[in-house]
Amino acid sequence: MQILVKNGTLVNQGRIRKADILISDSVVRRIADSISEDADIVINAVGMYIFPGFIDLHAHFRDPGLTYKEDIESGEKAAAAGGFTTVCVMPNTKPVTDTNEKIRYVLNKAGLINVLPFGSVTKNQAGLELADLAGMTDAAGFSEDGKTVVNAGVMRAALFECVRLGKTMFSHCEDVTLIDYDDIYGGNPNMSEDVIIARDIVMARELSAKLHICHVSTRSGVDIIRSAKSLGVSVTAEATPHHLTLCRDDIVKGDSNYKMNPPLRSREDRDALVEALKDGTIDAIATDHAPHSESEKGSDYKNALNGIIGLETAFPLSLGLGLPLETLARRMSETPAKILGIDKGRIAEGKVADLTIADINEEYNIPDKFYSKARNTPFIGKKVRGRIKYTICNGKIAFRIP
Repeated sequence: MQILVKNGTLVNQGRIRKADILISDSVVRRIADSISEDADIVINAVGMYIFPGFIDLHAHFRDPGLTYKEDIESGEKAAAAGGFTTVCVMPNTKPVTDTNEKIRYVLNKAGLINVLPFGSVTKNQAGLELADLAGMTDAAGFSEDGKTVVNAGVMRAALFECVRLGKTMFSHCEDVTLIDYDDIYGGNPNMSEDVIIARDIVMARELSAKLHICHVSTRSGVDIIRSAKSLGVSVTAEATPHHLTLCRDDIVKGDSNYKMNPPLRSREDRDALVEALKDGTIDAIATDHAPHSESEKGSDYKNALNGIIGLETAFPLSLGLGLPLETLARRMSETPAKILGIDKGRIAEGKVADLTIADINEEYNIPDKFYSKARNTPFIGKKVRGRIKYTICNGKIAFRIP
């Protein structure tokens, strides 16, 4: 199978250029100003931009056990529709993904895109006993996401094991002892996030571990991460499109689609995140795609579950931040690949063909129907710019606009 992408504008490795791309047998065979060759499929990408396939460091596919919210098939379709060719899925499933058998279950069900399952840090995410990290040989990394490893001794042991295995620890930073559960809108203070960011960075520095901070949402957290990087700590960080575009002032009272963890914070916090994304303190945009059923999000705000979907809205929301396209490609493709240590995130001859083709000028309103099973997002109806037209994963078309 040969695919020829013609007349597009390639955004790749810090450069923007007009180029044709020839794909054959899952690999990029040629990149040139003009390619005239017979192909099974010819995509006329005139007026469109070609990015390395987007890589999401943080999503929830809810499979196994919670497949009424999402499953691997629907999650993959949502990812492809959003331009993502690689997605890391977190282990807070039922049962928890804490053994290699469960890791293999996810890998064996995937196929449309590259799905990289993470293993839980502790057994059953109970926080008490370290899971068999060495035994999870097929895990892309480790995380307790959805929870924090509260016990510092257990976290230290996990980081030590990650160093030995050459893996990265993805840390959900939240000290639950500092949360006021009676305050449904503002009861999760910045310090709840900041103290765990600081704790984990101190341990990572001591152990020379690779640490990744999930869904940063505070200005002070950004300051801590920036300082740690200046000291040579091997720490990276992500922010979500919703924390980069919304703040506490935007919450529609009683609308549980604005309920997430970490919560939306102040305008100053949001602005600090955007600046950190621009200067590289925050390395990546990650969705934290968190699908729920309508009944779980349609209840009253206090009892509604945290989280919103994000795979299908990430690109237009991120494009709306006004970053140079080269920077956007780094934050959504190139740097996530480096964090994971995988040979992706760039388009090059001889490399596997993972491409995202988008019209960055097309305007539309975010619809109320998604490829995801869920629709829990506050962005329905929002006018945005930037439409995914094609997603090519492993040399095959995983999505094309209907």
